[in-house]
Amino acid sequence: MSNRATLSKIKAKLSAFQSNDANTDIDIISALMDEMSGKRPLGTADSIEKAQHKRTGYSFPYGKELRVVLSQ
Repeated sequence: MSNRATLSKIKAKLSAFQSNDANTDIDIISALMDEMSGKRPLGTADSIEKAQHKRTGYSFPYGKELRVVLSQ
């Protein structure tokens, strides 16, 4: 297998793990739950949101369904 083919396969696998705005909602909710249980320090969810906002302009919540649930 050539280097180019190997790099293409690696890139394809990594793209599945790249953070996008929809996945960030899940990361933030997980961090909030961990903050409440004491597994992560307070402010972890905020730092995740700020980092994603810097990259993509993200604001929590991103998903339409989650916005509806949280607005009730």
